[in-house]
Amino acid sequence: MPEMIKRIEAKIRTATRDRAGRTEDWEPGAQGSSEVYLGVAGREFRCGTERSDFEPGADDSFVFGGDANVEYANVNDPQNIPLAVALDMPVYIRFDNRGGSDAWCLERVEVRVDGANGEDHVFVSPALDGDAILWLGTEAGFQVYLSM
Repeated sequence: MPEMIKRIEAKIRTATRDRAGRTEDWEPGAQGSSEVYLGVAGREFRCGTERSDFEPGADDSFVFGGDANVEYANVNDPQNIPLAVALDMPVYIRFDNRGGSDAWCLERVEVRVDGANGEDHVFVSPALDGDAILWLGTEAGFQVYLSM
């Protein structure tokens, strides 16, 4: 029997206004009705908790599967997916600005996929190396891909 995913944790830092080089029209946070999704193992998981997420300067953590802290945990549960599938498919963060902020400024993202037998894998964005920041939105694109 293949090793299954036990837990996925996405740690996401939204840039501060100063780091984002804020303009009059763009705030760095993904506020309002904006949504952020994590793509892993051939599907997407909604990154959202009961508190306000993605505020400027915030460090947010989203746990799916074991010890879940996300809203709608039952439909955002990866525990029935083989770990090998997660390693064969793209891993990414996607910003959806329908009805919310026009853009979102990402400073850091780290995704850890834990297998039921203790094997784990960490994915990060090469686009966010060093002091880099990354705007996502209508004028900048909506996704950033991660690698191990």
